[in-house]
Amino acid sequence: MRVPGEAIVEPNDSTVKLFRFEDPRQERIYRKLVHLVGPGPAAFYRDACRLMATTPLFETTTHLVSHLLRDIESALRDVLELAAEHTGRLTKKGGLGERKHKAEIFAILVALEIPETDPVAQAWLKIPGKGNSYGLHARAHRNALARPRAADDDFRKFWDVR
Repeated sequence: MRVPGEAIVEPNDSTVKLFRFEDPRQERIYRKLVHLVGPGPAAFYRDACRLMATTPLFETTTHLVSHLLRDIESALRDVLELAAEHTGRLTKKGGLGERKHKAEIFAILVALEIPETDPVAQAWLKIPGKGNSYGLHARAHRNALARPRAADDDFRKFWDVR
């Protein structure tokens, strides 16, 4: 068993820099991503954790982390859609953009028998949409020529949702 805070180095990957997860929860999430989703989304998550742990933060940390989270969420949908298809209960409906994104999430929730009232389902369903302040699109992309969004208490609460 690994000791929390000990460096994680993936085998056969000389490009991976040492990073020590200080938060055991983040390390558990990382390991589950590696084993259940794949090394790509896990690397995105590790880098998001690394960005949030960097002192001082970059001016664009919230944007960079949000882009990484968008890619992780997309990968999770891809994997869960495959799992849901095997249950025979996947009933995806068409649509574009936000409608398609929400339809995919709903289909996965139905297939995995997760009620919409579940806190995880409710949080997940808030993510799609460009005009949604909770959503990843709004957090990842710039607001015209405005300064980058700061890693304020709101963003830290969003990042550390439990």
